Amino acid sequence: KTITAPAPTLSVTPSGGTYLGGTSVTLTATNSASIYYTLDNITPTASSTKYSIPISITANNTVLKAIAIDGAGLSSKILTNTYITEAPGAIKVRFKAPESWTTVAIYIWENASTTLAGTWPGTTIATKDVDGFYTYTISNRTANSVGIVFSNRGTEQTVDLSTNADICWESGTASGTAPKKYAVTVVTCTTDIENVMDNSWKLYPNPTRDIVHFSIPDNANNIVVFSTLGKHIKVNISTLQQKAEIDLSACVPGIYYVSISTKDCRKLTKMVVKM
Repeated sequence: KTITAPAPTLSVTPSGGTYLGGTSVTLTATNSASIYYTLDNITPTASSTKYSIPISITANNTVLKAIAIDGAGLSSKILTNTYITEAPGAIKVRFKAPESWTTVAIYIWENASTTLAGTWPGTTIATKDVDGFYTYTISNRTANSVGIVFSNRGTEQTVDLSTNADICWESGTASGTAPKKYAVTVVTCTTDIENVMDNSWKLYPNPTRDIVHFSIPDNANNIVVFSTLGKHIKVNISTLQQKAEIDLSACVPGIYYVSISTKDCRKLTKMVVKM
């Protein structure tokens, strides 16, 4: 009876994640197998770079792929790990609190043990703008997404929220007994200066079943579509001179946001409803 040897197994330390400033990655394999790897998201083969010493990861968003191949030609599964070496950029969150709240605080976390605005109930946001929104800029995150709770200084509070991009929330209905928890909705909000520029482009029809049309401001340089959770949506965007069309026919019904970035570093956003 012929006994087939098991294929080699491959392990990586540390696994993918965020390592500000970079990290050193060690690869090990069973069966005395040789290890081959790539750092550009290309599938590794026996012709790829052969591993010999720990790999220094310094470039942001490095995708390490590795495979182990033994003397019998048996190969391990390909391991893929992505390494983040730079902190993500700052994001601005805005919240319109219930009228009954007297002291609005924001509590922010990245995981069970890392908070970004102090211990509960977090940091007090002293003032609100003319539109009734309290604004807080998160500049110290290391993860892509953060968790957030707004509260009336630790008493009434919102449900748990999360975002990975600039966003505006407005309080909704409350439920439960003390402490009450308020539902929230994502809304479009801008500063007074941005509102002037916002009037320079129109979006129609809204609601829409498929195609939405809009005019493009003269100083626009990028157009994106994202969901209420801040996730970018891949859709067809066509432009001709100062006009643009976005095809939402493949998207599920719901609320989406069309955002235009301008050459003077402003972001103009409008909400569109897909039926």
